[in-house]
Amino acid sequence: GVVSLVGVLASSIELFLIGRALQGAANAFTTPLLISMLAALTPPHHRGRAIGTYSSMQAAGVAFAPLIGGAAAAVDYRLAFALAAAAAFALAALVPGVQIHHGAGPVSQRDRWRSLANRPLARVCLIGFALQSTATAVILLVSLLGADRFGRWQHAREHLDAALVDA
Repeated sequence: GVVSLVGVLASSIELFLIGRALQGAANAFTTPLLISMLAALTPPHHRGRAIGTYSSMQAAGVAFAPLIGGAAAAVDYRLAFALAAAAAFALAALVPGVQIHHGAGPVSQRDRWRSLANRPLARVCLIGFALQSTATAVILLVSLLGADRFGRWQHAREHLDAALVDA
């Protein structure tokens, strides 16, 4: 949510690209964390259904996000990022706090965050980040190749080249 606001408030192409990179990094870590939380909150006999429902909703989001984002961007590209930020903040406000119980009693907020610091989850997050980064790079390279081949977006290409050289 907060990173989407960078897309809304970006005053330069460099700041916009930094925001998009941060969004990609955040997305790479979101799925493993959500699946871990589902596994912790759902009884074992309901876990398959819960993760299946989550996965189908995630697939629907992947399918419809370009349509919704594209329609919003047709009005103003910042609107696509504003809608994403608003949805994230609304969901964060609407979802009640969760108490995870392990044996004797409730687990503190600190212990819940600490339980996320483990090697298997770190490995999954890093693999997700690498895959997301690879997919993003392929999309970027195909876009740049298309721009070069068809002579479009030369002005945007100059800004992108400058941003990449500065980084």
